[in-house]
Amino acid sequence: MTPYQCVQLLLCLQLMTAGGRSNVPYQFRQLLKAVERHRPEDLRELRQNDLGRLNGPMQIILRKLDNTQTTIAEESIKDIWDLRVFGYSGGYLVFTEAAKRQRDKDEYRKRPVPSAPPPGISQLWLVKATKTWSMRMASRGLSIGTLTATVAALGELSASLRCSRPDEGEDHTQLSRRDIDAFVAHIRCLADRGAITLGSKFHRVHNVARVLRDLRHWGHADGGEQLAGLPASFAITSDDVPPREETSRDEAGQAIPQNVIKQLRSPESIRVLQEAAGLQGVHAIELYWGVGRRPRELVILDYECLAYDEVVEADGSRLQRPVLVHDMPKARVRKYHLPIGEDTANIIREQQRLVRSLFPDTPTIKLKLFPAIFMNPDGTKSRDPQWLAAHVLNPWLTNLPPLLAAGTDEPGYATADPDDGEPIVDEPDEEHEEHETDDYGESTTEANTRISLRKVDERERAKNPHLRLFPKAKIYPYAFRHTWAQLHADEGTPREVLQEMMGHRSPSATDTYFRMPMRRRHDAVRKLARLQITHRGARIHESPVTESQAQVLALGQIIPHGYCAEPANKKAGGDACPINYACSSCRYFSTDATFLPELYEHRKRLIQQRENVLMMMDDPEEAAETAMELGRRIAKYAGLIESCLQSLDSLSNDERIQTLEAIKILRSTRTEYNARIPSHLRGVVREETDITPYMTPAIRAEMNRPSSGVIE
Repeated sequence: MTPYQCVQLLLCLQLMTAGGRSNVPYQFRQLLKAVERHRPEDLRELRQNDLGRLNGPMQIILRKLDNTQTTIAEESIKDIWDLRVFGYSGGYLVFTEAAKRQRDKDEYRKRPVPSAPPPGISQLWLVKATKTWSMRMASRGLSIGTLTATVAALGELSASLRCSRPDEGEDHTQLSRRDIDAFVAHIRCLADRGAITLGSKFHRVHNVARVLRDLRHWGHADGGEQLAGLPASFAITSDDVPPREETSRDEAGQAIPQNVIKQLRSPESIRVLQEAAGLQGVHAIELYWGVGRRPRELVILDYECLAYDEVVEADGSRLQRPVLVHDMPKARVRKYHLPIGEDTANIIREQQRLVRSLFPDTPTIKLKLFPAIFMNPDGTKSRDPQWLAAHVLNPWLTNLPPLLAAGTDEPGYATADPDDGEPIVDEPDEEHEEHETDDYGESTTEANTRISLRKVDERERAKNPHLRLFPKAKIYPYAFRHTWAQLHADEGTPREVLQEMMGHRSPSATDTYFRMPMRRRHDAVRKLARLQITHRGARIHESPVTESQAQVLALGQIIPHGYCAEPANKKAGGDACPINYACSSCRYFSTDATFLPELYEHRKRLIQQRENVLMMMDDPEEAAETAMELGRRIAKYAGLIESCLQSLDSLSNDERIQTLEAIKILRSTRTEYNARIPSHLRGVVREETDITPYMTPAIRAEMNRPSSGVIE
C-alpha cells in the first residue's frame, strides 16, 4: 500500500471510532479485503465506482472520507454535488440529464419510482449558469429545499427548450420571448395534467425568473462572460408568474381537532405510545404538544434547554417564568426563549432525568435532550429528525384504536371522513403480557408493541350520532405545529407575537398555520354590535342586529381606534380620510370594547403630546391654544373609554363571558390595519387593561421580552 492509502485508512479508522461504532474491527477488515481485491489508487474509488459491494456503514465512512478530502472547487466541476462538501448536513444537487438518469437508476433500482422525477439539464450553457447560481447561493446558506427546487425548475426550462426549439436550446444567443412563453405554457400544462401542484406551478416559474434576474444582476450576461449574448427578451416578467394558490380562511386547515387531541392524550393512548416508542417517545410527543416547534428543532434540543426568565407583572411583582431555549436553524435564530407552562417544564425535567441516568459521566452542556441510540456512546449526538415520524408517531397511530371526530367541521381544523359507517375492527385481547423496555425506554418485544383494535363504544355513538372516523393520515409531526398555532389564534394571540414565536420571516407564512372562520367573525360581530358607540358615546344598535347587518359590519373598514363608514375613506382602504384622521370628531366614526387597548394607548400618547407642547413651544399663547385642543381630544377619548366600560358593566355575567370571547375572536382577526394607516398613527398596543382576555401570562412575558432577532 502506498503512504497515501495508509493515511486514508487511518483517517477511515478515526472516522469510524469517532462515530461511536462498536464493531470497528469487523467492518475495517471488510474495507481491507476490498482494497486488497481491487487495489484502487484512491480509496474513494471504492464508493464512486461501486467496487467491492461494500455494506451501508462502510459506504457512509467512505462518503465522509470523500467529503473530508474533496474541496469545493473539485466538487463544483462534477455533475452531481454532494452538499456536505458545502457545509450542509446532507443532500445532493443533480444537474445534467445523464447524471440524473444514472442517479435515478442507482437510487431506485431496488424500489419502484413513485412518480416521474423532474428532468435534468441538457444544455451546456444552462448547466454552467445553474452551477454558478447554485455555488453562490450555497455559500450564502440557502436552504437545501430551495436549491433542489430551483434546479428542478431549471430542468423544466431545459425540457421546454428541447421540445420547442429546433436546436434544442443549445445556442443561448438565439433565444427569444417566444421561448419564455413556451416555458410558461409548459408549466401550465403540467399543472393542468396534475403532474405538479398549483403551488409548484408558481414556484417553478418564480425560481427560473429569480435565476435569470440574479445572473444578469451579477454581470454574467455581459460581454466575455458565460451568458454573453443572452437576449434581453429572454426574461420572465411579473405578468408571467402565475398567482399563488390562495387558501380560503373558512376552509379546513391542518390542525388536529380538539376532541381527537383528547383521545390521543387519554391514559390508554399514552400507554400505547409508551409501548410503541418508549419513554423518550412519550416525552417527545407531549413536548411537541406544548411547544409547537419544527421536528428538527425538537430533536436537536440541548439537555440544558430549560431556563427561567424574570417577568414583571402588571402589579409590579417580579416572577420567574419557564422558557424553552432552543435554536431555529431555518429562521437562523439561536437561543430563542419561548415561554412555556409548568406542565411542559415538568416534561423536560423528566426527560433530563432519563438522559442523565443513561449518561451520568458526560457534562450536561454537551448532552442532547433526545440522544441517539446508535453510535452515540456519550449522548452528544441528537436523534434524526425522521425519528419522530418513523419511530414514534407511525407505530403509535398503527396500534391506536379508531379515532372519532365530531360531525361538525371547524375551519382551521382537519376534517373527518365523510363516511359515517361503522368501522370494522377486531375484538380486544383479553390478556396482555407485561412489556419489557431497555435502558432507553424502547420496547424490546415487537409483538408487544401492537394491541388489538377495540370496537367504537355504542353509547358514545348513541350520544352523538354525527361522530365520524378521523383519518390517521392527517396526524403527522407538522400537524401538531398547526394545532399549536391554531390554539393560539383561537385564544386571540396577536399575529405579530405568533409570527415571532414560530420563527417566521413574513406574516403570510404565519397565516397559513391557522384559520379564522367567517361565521365566527359574524357571530362575534353580532354579539358586540349592541356595544358599538358613536363618536359622542351613544349606542348605535339598541336591539340585536340581523345576519345581513353582521356581514356588513364584519367587512367594515378598520381604522386605529374603531370603524370608519365614510365612503371615500372606506373605498380607499383607510388611506383617504378627508379630515386627516380626526376620528373623535367625525360622525362616520364608531368604536366598541374591542378597541379599548388602542383607545387607552392613544389617550396616553395625547397626554404625552400635551406635556411636550407645554415644555417645548416658545410662544406661550400658541402652546396654551394647542394644549387646550389636545385637552379636548383627551376628554373625548376618555369619554369613549368610559362609554365602552359602561356598556360592558351593563351586561350579565353570562353575557359578559360571551362578549369577552367575541373580543378575543375579533382582535385575533384584526391584524392588518397597521399596514393601511400612516406610520405616525400606528399603535402597537402593549398597555395592560382589564379587557385583554387574549393575553395569557406566557404571551405577556413574550411581548415584554426584548426582541430575539428573528429575521424580518
